[in-house]
Amino acid sequence: MGYMVSCVNSGITALRLKYLKTIDDICRKAPMGMAIPMDVEAEMGLKPKLAKVMMKRLLDLGLLERPYRGCYRLADKGRKIMKEAKK
Repeated sequence: MGYMVSCVNSGITALRLKYLKTIDDICRKAPMGMAIPMDVEAEMGLKPKLAKVMMKRLLDLGLLERPYRGCYRLADKGRKIMKEAKK
């Protein structure tokens, strides 16, 4: 029950959680530990630019960080949500 409360409080929907999981998976496999929107689109089977829009939203929510232009990874808040989701 605690996970659902934290998800609601942090603005997490099922779709946003799916993006976070996909980004986390890509980052774990990538040599630099970052995901680009094209990788997310390929992994999720999305049309071009859809991932970029959602990743920008997740960045604005503080769930992702962008250390370099076009490269994303989970921020502390995103990692915390993923950790709670795995419980």
